[in-house]
Amino acid sequence: FAPSPGAALFLGASTHAAFAPDAAFLSLAPRAGLRISASRGPWFAFLAEVPVAGDDRTDAILAILLGWTTPVAPRGANGG
Repeated sequence: FAPSPGAALFLGASTHAAFAPDAAFLSLAPRAGLRISASRGPWFAFLAEVPVAGDDRTDAILAILLGWTTPVAPRGANGG
């Protein structure tokens, strides 16, 4: 979901299961994140993931990402 060109919200989930030697449901971890970008290249993203169900609920994740994207010239701006 992107409420503006400079921001986006993302949602997801991961599951882990084992099928051998015995079947087991290990974990279910929903995640949510936010990406914010400036108009001239820098961007920031934040991600959180927390296991909520299963036999192996040990790792919570919080990530902060920083990056730079070179702005792209609009079509026709460089004669092409």
